[in-house]
Amino acid sequence: MSEAVEKALQLRRVVTASAVGVAWLACYAAVIALRPGGEHGLLVFSDTVYLVPIALAAVLAAVAATRAARGLRLFWALVSVSVAIWLSAETLWSIRELSTGSVPFPWWTDALYLASFAVMPIALLVAFRPSLRLVGAATLLDALLLTGGLALLWWWVVLRPLPITGDLDALAVIAPPVVGLFALGILVSTRLLPARQGTMALKAAGLGLGVATITAGIYARTVVVGGYSSGAWLDLGSQTQAVLVALAAYIAIRGLDRRSDWARSRTPARVGAGALIAGVFSILLAVLIAARSSDRISTGLIAVAVALAVIVVLRAWVAVAPTRRASVTDPETGAFRPEWFQQRLRHLAGGARTFGDPFAVALVELDGDRRAGVEVARRLVDQAGADGAVAKLSDARLAVLLPSAEAAEALAKAELLRGRVAGHPVGTRPVTVSVGVATWERTRGIESLLEAAEDALETAHRLGGNQVWAARPGSDAAFDQLVALVGEVDAREGDDPDHSRTIASLSRDLAVALDLDSDAVGRAYFAGLLHDVGKVSVPEWVLRKPSGLTNDEWATVARHPLKGAALLARVDELRDAASVVANHHERWDGRGYPGGLAGHRIPVEARIVAVADSLVSMTAERPYRPAMSVTGALTDIWRRSGRSYDPAVVSALFGFAREGRLPTPPAAVPSAPLLYEIPV
Repeated sequence: MSEAVEKALQLRRVVTASAVGVAWLACYAAVIALRPGGEHGLLVFSDTVYLVPIALAAVLAAVAATRAARGLRLFWALVSVSVAIWLSAETLWSIRELSTGSVPFPWWTDALYLASFAVMPIALLVAFRPSLRLVGAATLLDALLLTGGLALLWWWVVLRPLPITGDLDALAVIAPPVVGLFALGILVSTRLLPARQGTMALKAAGLGLGVATITAGIYARTVVVGGYSSGAWLDLGSQTQAVLVALAAYIAIRGLDRRSDWARSRTPARVGAGALIAGVFSILLAVLIAARSSDRISTGLIAVAVALAVIVVLRAWVAVAPTRRASVTDPETGAFRPEWFQQRLRHLAGGARTFGDPFAVALVELDGDRRAGVEVARRLVDQAGADGAVAKLSDARLAVLLPSAEAAEALAKAELLRGRVAGHPVGTRPVTVSVGVATWERTRGIESLLEAAEDALETAHRLGGNQVWAARPGSDAAFDQLVALVGEVDAREGDDPDHSRTIASLSRDLAVALDLDSDAVGRAYFAGLLHDVGKVSVPEWVLRKPSGLTNDEWATVARHPLKGAALLARVDELRDAASVVANHHERWDGRGYPGGLAGHRIPVEARIVAVADSLVSMTAERPYRPAMSVTGALTDIWRRSGRSYDPAVVSALFGFAREGRLPTPPAAVPSAPLLYEIPV
């Protein structure tokens, strides 16, 4: 069963469970409205059936603590403890009410309610881990304003009639809704501050907590103002809370929150400063006016009002302060200044340490003429877009921050940027850039991260420039062995040691010209680099045979795409490129090998490598034929467009020919770009 089908079935089960929960709440509401059996029947019903969804929530939460995503099991263990305490409180209440007809207030049940609420803030902090140290003053003030304004409004609307004194009765009334309000404040902070991403289960549990807080506040008000009795409409709030928690636990058990990235942070929600200040100020003013008219101004209310007023003033000052954007960007290029780069780098490192958010740094430097630095910087700023922020470190060097990019993704994005910036004319000649990429690792700090990127950049320059190199701790022996094998194959088959590297570079540029995404660009490059690695099993005398091959010899050569794909499939970083290598000898008309695929059934990267391989191979001398001219090779490729080759790829190749961007025959080129990860 495919992952998509399995996901659809799981979602259908969740929808069914939600429908069952809604049906339960509807039936419970109908019993409260119709009151079958009179007041006594309603009392018995509310003291027995009332416990069913709470017990179900307790059981499901306990199961979720063992089956949920590993990082969420502690959260569900705490939720199961909270619901179990709540269930024991409700059971104790029911036994007392059914046996004596009433429950005193305050009683042991109230202590249990408070204990149940007290566990929830801890559970939320464990699940979301909102961080204060990764935000600026404006975001922190927004969070304080919003939570403070909502808390003041909640107190005035719901809790204002409650006596705030030091005796036990007042504490029993006010404590549960206050603790619940604190938990809701944590939930609000997870939206305004850097925090872990929520899953479907966490959102349902958070909604249940919101319902619980509202219910606790209304219950406290009811106890003080008019008294509470079982079977009231307020019970529907507790039932809703239990249904939501049970649904959340069911979702966790079914595995719909097993996203691998759930623990990473999400971008905090942006709140309009003007609207927020106006809203909180309006709430504060309305509460003070109402308190003055009803003679309910207290020392506590004055203290809260002063604190909120101070925060409002501070937030207004931050909002109207002159923008610092102009001071942190270079006016000539639009790139950020080095000071901003260092600050942003520290912020990303903090997010990586707290949430495990990946990120990478790409150092971009001009090859040769440095006078084109301004124009290249402008172009890079325009091209980076959502892929990353560009900082100008010197006239010829730029840095690109790539948030949320793993090693492979960072490499592909950097290659995409290099392809979009390089080759375009600045003045009278095209410019090229070299790029060094380093990805954050927990074992390296900021300084070593920049040193690794610097080493990779120097290596890119040393190998001829106009390429991307990525550095990381350690070495990938399997990858290095494959690259060595490719070099051996190239040396056995011809006199050009950079044959496969040239094909890889041209494949990468064609993928960029066809506007493929960064992952496809990376696959095209790696497949172009390693497309002939399977020929290592072909005897050298067969590769260099000057006459035609026998059927057996041809069969040996024809197996090299599948052998190469099998080698790539053993390396995690190259597994996605294996199918490209396997199919790079397929033909557009379906007459290729090994599978006889045709048209768009052939991976687009394989179609690209096929064209690049043909051009570079035809212009290289072989023992069985002389090298063709570039014009002759292009003519042959054009004649076979629509039969052997994808017309779209051929069209992109001829676009390169018109721009003078085709690789020169080997005799004129001492080296060609190479892209792969290097040990540091």
